[in-house]
Parts: sequence; C-alpha cells; structure tokens
Amino acid sequence: MIVYTATKQQFVDDVRANAIADIIEGEVARKLNRNSPRNEFVSWQNSLRYMFQVLVDPAIPASADASIKIISSLNAVSTLSLQVKMLNAKTQLKIKYMWLKNVPIY
Repeated sequence: MIVYTATKQQFVDDVRANAIADIIEGEVARKLNRNSPRNEFVSWQNSLRYMFQVLVDPAIPASADASIKIISSLNAVSTLSLQVKMLNAKTQLKIKYMWLKNVPIY
C-alpha cells in the first residue's frame, strides 16, 4: 500500500523538516486504521534519512517521482519500500544498490 507520493524535491524537503515519518504515520493510521508502535516510527525516521542521503545526489532530477510503499505483516510490523521513477536506468540501479548496501533492515 502506497503511503507517500511526491517528487524527489518534496521528499528531500519533508526529511529536512523532520516530517516524513509523521506523514507516513498519518497515512498508516488513515489507510490501515492502526497506530504505529514507537519503535516502528523511529525505524522509519532512521531508514528514510539514509535514503535522503542517496537522493540528494544532483544526478537525480528534483522532478523525479518518489513513492513509499508499506508492506504489513500479520504481526503488525511493517517494512517500507521506496521507489524513485526517472528516465535514467543507471541512476535507478545506483539508488537500489546504495539502499541495499547502507540501510539497515528493520
């Protein structure tokens, strides 16, 4: 289920404003009708800061589409998946590689 859709620039701005986890938490509450545990919220903050570090790369256009999908399991613990859509496939591979290499899986 998609819980966040914006441009790369809006994603960067939301992370800089320390609002990204709050936005996701609001969408989880609205779409899944559940409150997120504190440790889940903190893991979103931490993971998305890593992705922010990847996305501030000027090679990625500010207008690229960024979306975050939440994958819920039966025990109510969720995993976030970030997708960035743009024309340059080389850049997409770089993002995927850096995400897998640098971001802890919660």
